[in-house]
Amino acid sequence: MIKKLNAHNQFLQTFIGTGIVGFILLFLMTFGAIIYGFVVKNYLLVAFSILIIFNFLVESMLQAQAGFIFFAFFFCILTQYNFHKLNKTS
Repeated sequence: MIKKLNAHNQFLQTFIGTGIVGFILLFLMTFGAIIYGFVVKNYLLVAFSILIIFNFLVESMLQAQAGFIFFAFFFCILTQYNFHKLNKTS
């Protein structure tokens, strides 16, 4: 019988499942979002990325559909939406 063990670390789980390429992509997507958030002054993206990184360190969040949908939805919204237009009243 094959045991489906959980690493309880998304970075380790991704490295085991997809190898170095998948690990580097996940690392760049999460830590790169922090840098991108500071560059475009999207501090909500920075806060979200920090929270996601801490969550990835203690749980394999992307292994469940609910975790993957949560991450993908908010990551896409926060990286694409321009929050600076909300402050301008024209």
